[in-house]
Amino acid sequence: MKSISQIIGDYQGFFSDMLFHLDNLKINVKNFPLTHICYRVATFPEYESIREQIIPLGKSFSETIFNGRPITLVILKQPLVFKEGFSVSLLELPAPKMSHRYPTGLEHAGFFVGETLPQFKRQYKTVLTGTKDRGKYSQPAFVTLKNGSVVKFYERTLLDVVNLQGVKFKSVKSYAKILS
Repeated sequence: MKSISQIIGDYQGFFSDMLFHLDNLKINVKNFPLTHICYRVATFPEYESIREQIIPLGKSFSETIFNGRPITLVILKQPLVFKEGFSVSLLELPAPKMSHRYPTGLEHAGFFVGETLPQFKRQYKTVLTGTKDRGKYSQPAFVTLKNGSVVKFYERTLLDVVNLQGVKFKSVKSYAKILS
């Protein structure tokens, strides 16, 4: 079985670079927990392959349809721990949209800002790229960095959002039984 870094690449470097760019924009995230990181793929067969590799590294997972395409969420057995003191257990893997072309690799990270999100948006309005409307429970602010990666800022964690939407997680053990 491959390690998470063999599957998704240098997540440490990705995150350190993201923090460097946020620091240059004067966006302070040190008091906000990391809610998830997202790994994008360019093709549907690649989505299926990566999904099969990351699910066994999790405790539980969910695959649901969002915006017309599957998205897999995996709660990792071992959280990813970053040198800067952050950690995250939730990995998001969206299948590619037909209307968009994304390169394969780590694409974004989400921070939990909580109820202070409106204040956060006002404070950083000159450097934020915009806000996404992801339905009743999620309207994250985001910034697209010079290197093309994205940082999203949420009022609720991604796990809370999907739970509110009724998404159910399955045990990885049950997934292993399906495959055998």
